[in-house]
Amino acid sequence: MRPVPTLVAASYQRSFNSGRTTPRVFVCEDFDGNNVGEFVVKMRGSIETHEAGLLREILGNLFAYEVGIATAEPAIVRIDPELAAALTNQTVADVVANSLGLNYGSANLAGGYSTWPVGKIVPQSLKADAADIFVFDALIQNPDRRTGKPNLLWKDDHLVVIDHEMAFSFLLSIIPSTTPWLLDEQPYLRDHVFFSELLHEQVDLERIAGAIEAIGDDFWEEADSVIPNNWKGSELARIRAHVESVQQHLDVFMNEIRRILL
Repeated sequence: MRPVPTLVAASYQRSFNSGRTTPRVFVCEDFDGNNVGEFVVKMRGSIETHEAGLLREILGNLFAYEVGIATAEPAIVRIDPELAAALTNQTVADVVANSLGLNYGSANLAGGYSTWPVGKIVPQSLKADAADIFVFDALIQNPDRRTGKPNLLWKDDHLVVIDHEMAFSFLLSIIPSTTPWLLDEQPYLRDHVFFSELLHEQVDLERIAGAIEAIGDDFWEEADSVIPNNWKGSELARIRAHVESVQQHLDVFMNEIRRILL
């Protein structure tokens, strides 16, 4: 599993105006006071489901990395009372004051990354990555990477998935299913940002299938060790049961993907 450092938010930079959670950008430091750059922080006080939303964010990131899909470097970001007290923007100060303690952050990607444009045609060089992302979102039941809201960053031939607050949506009773390997109950997949571009395409799904199959005890043990205890509740165990049930029916799950994309 990739490292998940715990950092300290040192200074507020700006806010994103898009998205339901209005992420904030902070310069962060390690515990030795070294500047480690800008991180986009999902504030606990801005997420309707609070710690449960933070759990889905970090697990979405860790799962993506585990199955070979690019994500920004994750971090646990501590926000201290002194930072909230120093802010002059009252709106931001109120959110920060309601988010003291541990929050989820990811490295702010610079150097030419932009949001995947709505309606962009997927070039052949990105078809395999697009197919992997489609399968990944079906696995984690993520209805929020859709046509009008890609939740993807893009640069040249590099795609980066972001924003997993709505992942594992069975936890929110949005798309409950006792058979998550059967995808007829997942209608959001037909509104996935890549659905129309993958439809009737011959794409190789063997790599992503092998990566899903390989998720094992080591991953779950390491995830349990890096995720703050008060984020877990009973939901970490429920997510593990969900993923393992798909693994146990992986051939059926992958054939469902192929059927949807015929």
